[in-house]
Amino acid sequence: MLGMFQKFNKERGASLTELMVLVATASIVIGGVSVKAQDIFDAAKDTQRIANLRQLATASELYYSDYQSYPKVIADSSQERFDDFISKLANYLGSFPTGRENYDYQDLNGGQSYVLRVLLEDPENPYLESDWDGKIGELDCDDPYYCIKM
Repeated sequence: MLGMFQKFNKERGASLTELMVLVATASIVIGGVSVKAQDIFDAAKDTQRIANLRQLATASELYYSDYQSYPKVIADSSQERFDDFISKLANYLGSFPTGRENYDYQDLNGGQSYVLRVLLEDPENPYLESDWDGKIGELDCDDPYYCIKM
């Protein structure tokens, strides 16, 4: 009986082929999980960007109630335009998260309306079904841009 146990222990080790199959299988599983994780991270970024845009819209409404006009900005680039917009809303916002390069703002009709735009990671995001599309002022709001117009 003891001899059988010793023989079983000696044959218990894995062959090189079995180890290679195990490593290949683990690589495939890890690769699939990492691709799915990236999709989850992109969706989270998009959700945060849309929430930021809605926060900016709320701050713009507060600004409007004080000045009877939405913030008017004049700048050469979308980055400068958005930075100017954020600075005018400083009393209503607190701080704005990093990653401002994905956002844009344009006032319309002498400050009586505006459009806010953000670039989303996922061009098939379901939120894109409910936003403004087309060209609004100078901003292209076609997907993958999510736009709010007031």
